[in-house]
Amino acid sequence: MTDLVRLSIRIDPALAARARSAYSVESGFSGARDTWSDWVAAAIKEKTLAVETAFNQGRPFPATPALRPGPIPAAQQGGAQ
Repeated sequence: MTDLVRLSIRIDPALAARARSAYSVESGFSGARDTWSDWVAAAIKEKTLAVETAFNQGRPFPATPALRPGPIPAAQQGGAQ
C-alpha cells in the first residue's frame, strides 16, 4: 500500500453535497468500489494533470510540501518554468 497524506480543505457546503451525490450516483451505476477518498483523489489528479499539461508541458510540477491558507500571493503565481 502506498503511503497516504491527510488533506483538509474547506469548500462551499452546496458543492460538498453535490459532490457526495455525484460520488454516490456514479458508484451506484458503475458498481465501482472506490471509497470517497479514492473518488476525491481521482478528481484532484485529473485537475493536476490538466494544469501540468497546460502550464508545464505535461511534466509534473515539483512538490510543494504545504500551502498557507488563503490565496497565493501574486509574486508566487506562475508555477514551474
